[in-house]
Amino acid sequence: QSFNVLTSLVFVFFLYIIGKLNHLSLKNNATYWLVNITFLWLMMPYPACLTLNVAFAVNYLWAPSLCLLFCSIYRQKNECKNYVSLCFYALLSLFAGQTHEGFTIGISGFLFLDIFLHYKIMSRKNIIMAVCFMLGTLSLILSPANFHQVFSGSHQDFSLISFFNSRLIIFEKLRRFWLLIIFVIF
Repeated sequence: QSFNVLTSLVFVFFLYIIGKLNHLSLKNNATYWLVNITFLWLMMPYPACLTLNVAFAVNYLWAPSLCLLFCSIYRQKNECKNYVSLCFYALLSLFAGQTHEGFTIGISGFLFLDIFLHYKIMSRKNIIMAVCFMLGTLSLILSPANFHQVFSGSHQDFSLISFFNSRLIIFEKLRRFWLLIIFVIF
């Protein structure tokens, strides 16, 4: 029960961070929020995954919430001169970079380009956060568990029929996808 309450709070935080990153306020854009929350919930392939299973919630809700928190702090234009705050931002960035490769690889790519193109005008806080996030992502990608999964025997029985069959089964789970297609057409 407490996990479900905590996950619900993380979901509310997730929505809050999305609004903050898009400069939306609930008071001025209540209809927009209601429509977005409804579609976010309806378009999930399996919405119960956020409450029924700890692994689903942590991988697909908590991890992107932490990545969005990182992005929100990274976008702030303040210079941090306090070393305690810099250490906190570095640890947060390192931890956020290690959450989920599906989210962090794209963010790390952006951070690499941001450092490459804007290094001279970036604040020390943003450079430290970007480097720590990329190091976290690198440690996630180079972890021994990833290599064990890739080189295990489960990938040896590959066939073209099983490949396409597994992709077609996804459409059975994406019933809400068809709802979106109908909505877009009409």
